[in-house]
This record gives sequence, C-alpha cells and structure tokens, in this order.
Amino acid sequence: MSAALLDPKAVATDLSLTVQRVGELARAGSLPSFKIGKYRRFMPAAVEKFKADLASGRLKLPAAPRTRPPAPLAAARRRRISTTR
Repeated sequence: MSAALLDPKAVATDLSLTVQRVGELARAGSLPSFKIGKYRRFMPAAVEKFKADLASGRLKLPAAPRTRPPAPLAAARRRRISTTR
C-alpha cells in the first residue's frame, strides 16, 4: 500500500512555493526527497510532515540564496566599470 510519489511541481503547489525553491530545499536537505535517475521525487508523508513542522514553528525556511547582488551594489559596479574605460 504505497502512495504515489510527488514531483516538484505538485510539492510546490501544495506548499505555495516555486518549483525552483522546492529544488533548493531538497538539495539542501531541508525537504526530504530522493532521486530516481535524474528526477527528484517526494514522499507524500514527508511533505505533510514538512508542512506541519512549518505551521507549528518547529521548522523555518532557510533564506533563499541570492543569485545577484542588491540593486545599489550593481549600480555602483556599473559606474565603476564605465569610469575606468
């Protein structure tokens, strides 16, 4: 009696997150998952436990990694690059 496995899109919808954020949490180990070939899958019971832990406050989502610098820093870099040429 095994339940169907969930894909990242279904988990993202269930947790109100983006698919990319679900992948980040899974790779970090915060959200239990496993890989079948190149595809990541989730056990429904593990997702429900994760959701319950979030709701109760026992678990907090880690901050999302920054993919680019904040806007003021990026503007300063552009100014610096343009003045050196």
